Amino acid sequence: MIDADVALAPARDVTVLDLWEGDLPAIAAGAMQVEPRRWWLIDRGEATEEIDTATAGRGVLVPIGGGLTRATISGPGWRDLLSVSGFFDVHDPAFGAGSAASTIIHHVPVRIRVTSDSTCDVFFATSYASTLAELWQKTSKGG
Repeated sequence: MIDADVALAPARDVTVLDLWEGDLPAIAAGAMQVEPRRWWLIDRGEATEEIDTATAGRGVLVPIGGGLTRATISGPGWRDLLSVSGFFDVHDPAFGAGSAASTIIHHVPVRIRVTSDSTCDVFFATSYASTLAELWQKTSKGG
């Protein structure tokens, strides 16, 4: 069994910021870049209006959290848990706090945000929540 805990919850406050030109405004610092000109603003709802003003005419904001689940995986084995039915190098030193990855785990497209040395958030479509919950429950001590 892998030594990791998994907590599932609705993602709620996730907004996509697509920028067509210019740099990411300072108010959006900490956003998770998911594509060359696309960022996810996570838990930044209170700043959305200010970010919208700062990007006026060069981008768009779209809330997407309603259709996503957030799995917070913590513990010394969180990286190993991501390796179960996932195929990417979770032990790469570059995959540390503040980094993000898009991949497939157990046939499910996911976005992973590393939040600390011992924790990450995994975002995926809510329709896949039971599939991933079952996989992680079977393979982790905290499941």
